[in-house]
Amino acid sequence: LCVITNIGHDHMQLLGDTLEEIAWEKGGIIKEGIPLVTAEKNAGCLRVLEEICAQKHAPLIRSQALHIHRDASGLVCFDTQSQRGLRLSTPALYQAHNAALALDAFCQLYPDLSNERKAQGLWDCGWAGRFQILWEHPMVIVDGAHNREGVEALCETLQDLPVDTIIFSVLKDKEADVMLTSLQKVCRRLILCAFEQERAADLKALADRFRLPLSDSLPQLLKERMATDDRIVICGSLYFVSEAVRLFDSKKMQKSTFCSLCGYKGRNGKILCSTKKTIDKISESKKHLLWHRCRYRGGVSFCLVRLITGVARIPIPGEARCERIDKHKRGIV
Repeated sequence: LCVITNIGHDHMQLLGDTLEEIAWEKGGIIKEGIPLVTAEKNAGCLRVLEEICAQKHAPLIRSQALHIHRDASGLVCFDTQSQRGLRLSTPALYQAHNAALALDAFCQLYPDLSNERKAQGLWDCGWAGRFQILWEHPMVIVDGAHNREGVEALCETLQDLPVDTIIFSVLKDKEADVMLTSLQKVCRRLILCAFEQERAADLKALADRFRLPLSDSLPQLLKERMATDDRIVICGSLYFVSEAVRLFDSKKMQKSTFCSLCGYKGRNGKILCSTKKTIDKISESKKHLLWHRCRYRGGVSFCLVRLITGVARIPIPGEARCERIDKHKRGIV
């Protein structure tokens, strides 16, 4: 099976200057007689893919997410051509298209799987670095959007989610001007931030051209903005986003014992989560991890509370369920 998501303005120095040229290069994965599943909607790109499929005698299957919306809890719901009432554990609207594509591809490989299991699989899955919530109060979100199409999709999701500050950095081979113009429309404040990467763009020139503030320290900038803002988004480069994730996984951003997803701070040596149930603090000497029931959000599941020297949010792929698991012992590396 071959899968192509949608064609974007990415790696243009290698793939070409137009979407059609990029589509032709990406179509190189299409194999003789092997089906292609794609979420592409651009007419020019579709013509290229159809031409390649015809040459290779490969069936072309178009994927589409329908009736995309958020439910009362703010999470994404959508339909596909073959299944209705699907839900994702994320507020990111653009993930409905990715999920529909993944589901259609999966159905090509496993056509007999029940709708119930497919729906549960979509609910349980996540994608680190794509609208991932690193901190709840204030809300700090990282998103790996790093090209024109990715930023447009992010901005669509942010249109009805008020954003105080967007922290942005970018590589020199990206369309920074286009992305900055879009991001300025969905936030109160846009700040450029430098990070260590040899391919980084000339952020000083961008700051001067767009009249934007420029920071040279992400930890310091976050501490300043988290003191006053309600919602912060970090985006522009996967390298930059990964630096932010490392910050929150380290002790640099840890301030006190609290429920890392609910945001309720500890009182008298205990933690109060949003279920209004008190969970006793684990002895620091035991080095155990404590789990509690919380709504799963942010792209990956987390070990929610680590009570040793503070709080760490550790991604635990594949554990994205809302079951209560109290005092679940795990070794700490």
